[in-house]
Amino acid sequence: GHRTTVDFDILNHGPARLFNLTADDDCGYLLMRGPHRFHVEKQGSFHGQVYLLTPASAQAGVTVTLTLTVHAYDPPESNYAVVYLTVVPLNADASPPSCSVVRVQSDCTEICSQ
Repeated sequence: GHRTTVDFDILNHGPARLFNLTADDDCGYLLMRGPHRFHVEKQGSFHGQVYLLTPASAQAGVTVTLTLTVHAYDPPESNYAVVYLTVVPLNADASPPSCSVVRVQSDCTEICSQ
């Protein structure tokens, strides 16, 4: 499998508050779902990460829907973000490019034949 990190920022446009973050995905690749509790200062921000482990058996081209939901309790508010991630082959381009001659022109100009 392959481990992927998704970075995110929570921006607090109000007073200092305590937040709960939950994460969910529709393929079961998340390593930790939460809730995660954190404090953000007035007009501050919080940088976080969630980790997904894509199994080796995952089909290339599959879309994983990741949803991050943040809840505040005083006053009660919530917000969420949805991200769509696509599973790509680990070695998508492992071979070097190759070139071949498509057409050879046999008549040379005077400069070529000197």
